Amino acid sequence: MFYFRSSEFVSDPVVVARNDNFVSLSSALEVDLTGQVCTDSMGYLFYSGIGDQVDFLRGSAMSKGGFSIVALPSTAQNGQISRIVPHLSEGAGVATTRGDVNFVITEYGIAELQGKGIYQRVMELAQIAHPKFREELIDVAREKHYIFSDQLPPTQDDLLFIEGYKSTLALPTGKTIEFRPLLPSDEFSYRNFFYSLQERTIYYRFFYKMRNFTHSVVQEQWASVDYRKNMSIIGLTRKGGHKEIVAIGTYAEEEKHCAEVAFVVREDFQGMRIGSYLLEELEKIAKENEYKGFTATVLSENAAMIRVFKKRYPHAETVASGGGEMNIHMDFDDAVGMTDQHSRGRGDVCIENS
Repeated sequence: MFYFRSSEFVSDPVVVARNDNFVSLSSALEVDLTGQVCTDSMGYLFYSGIGDQVDFLRGSAMSKGGFSIVALPSTAQNGQISRIVPHLSEGAGVATTRGDVNFVITEYGIAELQGKGIYQRVMELAQIAHPKFREELIDVAREKHYIFSDQLPPTQDDLLFIEGYKSTLALPTGKTIEFRPLLPSDEFSYRNFFYSLQERTIYYRFFYKMRNFTHSVVQEQWASVDYRKNMSIIGLTRKGGHKEIVAIGTYAEEEKHCAEVAFVVREDFQGMRIGSYLLEELEKIAKENEYKGFTATVLSENAAMIRVFKKRYPHAETVASGGGEMNIHMDFDDAVGMTDQHSRGRGDVCIENS
């Protein structure tokens, strides 16, 4: 059975919103770095009428459980021009405003723009542009003062493989944490995460009372992440209409077959096996990159963190190094599966960081 109605009914955002879990999927000719969308023309050359994209985007936003996706190839003209652009072409019309856009998708990934500022939008969209255009997009964004003047561009490597590093963990509280690699667009969220931590947690992670977590500090850490020899995984949970970082785990190359590992979990999420989960996920990635084991430097008073390592690697070698610090050497061949660990009951970790 089909029920036909005119466009003023079918495309009415209020009518669209009556459908729960409504997903709007539409395309675009180009999207600028702030999220403005052009669908009907390339410059002064018109391809179509204005259309009803914005009606369905707004309707899906009002739908219970709904959201919208704008999907487009990253390039046009056989790869000669980018569809993610610094600004819309002269003569191009804004079919959908930046305030209405939620997800933008290309073959290089997903940019989530809803509720984000210009800096975050620029970095999200530059990450899903074709690799050969990313540096140019960042250069223009610097000139327009959209981003920091010393902002590093996203890597020009094709990072589709890091999609395989995404995972989820159900917590005893009923919440779910999503884990994925750290990206340049996470800078503000990462800094907010640091400032949400208690002084004791920061001291256990950095071994001193670090007061400021600046742009340069974050950028320095991100610049060292190549998603192979050096990796950072963040854990995110939804709060209201956005996601916030509640955990981060990192490994960095120390020598040819060994990497140093460290992680931190926000206090209200400690004791839920998140540290153990991060450790296992980092181990999986490290193995893919030919590492044979981890090392960690832990304050001797951080008994909870030592237990996390010992639980995963029962025969880990622990050596006191002076100054209240301990060096832990862990061999992947010694690892005990997470299933075995969790069968013993809920974890008792207090400070899941090193």
